[in-house]
Amino acid sequence: MKVLISGMASWHMDKTAASFEKLGCLSGMWVSSKNRGLPLGKYKRIWPYHLGMKPFYHAAPAYLEEEMRWRSLWLYDCWVRRQELPADVDVVQCPMGSCTPVFDLAEASGRTILKVFEAMNGHPTTQRGYWQREADIYSPGFRIPVGEKVWSRMNREIHRADCVLCPSTYVMESMVANGVSPEKCLLNHFGADTSLFFKRKKEDIPSFPKFI
Repeated sequence: MKVLISGMASWHMDKTAASFEKLGCLSGMWVSSKNRGLPLGKYKRIWPYHLGMKPFYHAAPAYLEEEMRWRSLWLYDCWVRRQELPADVDVVQCPMGSCTPVFDLAEASGRTILKVFEAMNGHPTTQRGYWQREADIYSPGFRIPVGEKVWSRMNREIHRADCVLCPSTYVMESMVANGVSPEKCLLNHFGADTSLFFKRKKEDIPSFPKFI
């Protein structure tokens, strides 16, 4: 099995790619973020998207950065559509919103390639509803910075995917609640770096929580 990972930004996916590489399963990674240690032959940087978003990475308000992330999708799409899938690819895996052009390549290849939709935050319909509801309660008049076309795109990606990768029980339940077949969902919980977060002895745990 060989996996190609593609996304607008790496988020946690650079660690996923590194794990696949250790297992000998990584075909490649396409991403706008810096290379975090992958072999050069297996890494391609999506420069159009990176340069388009550069003015919004650091100085822009969070709202504007979020809005422009999705308004710049066309730069990601144009770059991906000019690529060719590596000959060894069996699986393409992308986070929600980044799947469409990669799924297009997989379907146009004429090969049997598993299409994996990575759902990091829950079903887009549920996510959208909670987000806007909180805005209505605590910031009346605020409209979430993700357009209708993006939400529709995410829903279509779920429909096209062969597998929906869910990192928590909540995410999987949100998928099923919105009509996604449980058989299509794979529950694989996010892990933790055990060199940083490790199990403590029971006697070391205080009887009441302390917050920083």
